[in-house]
Amino acid sequence: MAVLIAPFDPSILYYIQKELTVSKVSRIEIVAYPSDDLKELRNYFGEKLLTISVADFTDALIKIAQHVSESKNSYIILLTQTSPIELTTALLLSFSLLKKDATLVIYTGGKRILIDGKLFSPIELNEKELSMLKAISEGKYKVEELAKLSKTSNATASRVRNKLEREGYISRSGGKYELTLKGRVALEMTDEQKMVSEIKALRKREGRVFKNLKN
Repeated sequence: MAVLIAPFDPSILYYIQKELTVSKVSRIEIVAYPSDDLKELRNYFGEKLLTISVADFTDALIKIAQHVSESKNSYIILLTQTSPIELTTALLLSFSLLKKDATLVIYTGGKRILIDGKLFSPIELNEKELSMLKAISEGKYKVEELAKLSKTSNATASRVRNKLEREGYISRSGGKYELTLKGRVALEMTDEQKMVSEIKALRKREGRVFKNLKN
């Protein structure tokens, strides 16, 4: 089971209770300032509650990073529309710097937004992996299709697809594969980078043509 970690805000108990109806957790960890009133949380969760007491942003960043780096647990980061900015930033930055996997759950506007657990791992894809990611985004996820599109063997296509799933770029549901948030971001970033490169190349060519015309 996972550990649920969240920055303290006065409504956090309500959202933890909501999350516990869909997620199984072994412990609740709350990042809080010494002045925060945690009495209600302590009464409700008892020994299941662990508090990370912090003085400010820097202290929060250091203590969360130390705590998380020493833990072998999987984490659910719970945020709400009223989560304090300073503690939220420290929490997310700690996981990001450590490249620690976590499932991010955000409650806002009456909705529960679930973000894939590989969000904090770096985006590193080669051309073959990117081409397969693009194919999967277009609904072509079968090994034979991917092998044909990338001009590789079925074994290689299967190995690449497994890697994309393992690293959080795609997920499987009902026998089908689809892009996760991380996968969509990776594809958008690549498309944008290609566009920028093409624009730069076009401007360079136009500059040469203009220079030749002047001469």
